[in-house]
Amino acid sequence: MCLVVPGKVVEVRGSMCTADFAGEKKDVSLQFVDAKQGDYIICAGDVATDKIPEWRAKEMLEIFNADNK
Repeated sequence: MCLVVPGKVVEVRGSMCTADFAGEKKDVSLQFVDAKQGDYIICAGDVATDKIPEWRAKEMLEIFNADNK
């Protein structure tokens, strides 16, 4: 089973970005997703697969944080 945590794009460098996943920063490919700084993304491995609205990302992070206390 996989746990999906949304990441917030903090820096874009061409087709790559740095995203913050609940405090853990990770380099991610934006090859398949048109995302900019401040957007929230979902990833499979090191590749962004979808961009999601901020309200959905915050909802998911609340659930993630509640389960990890």
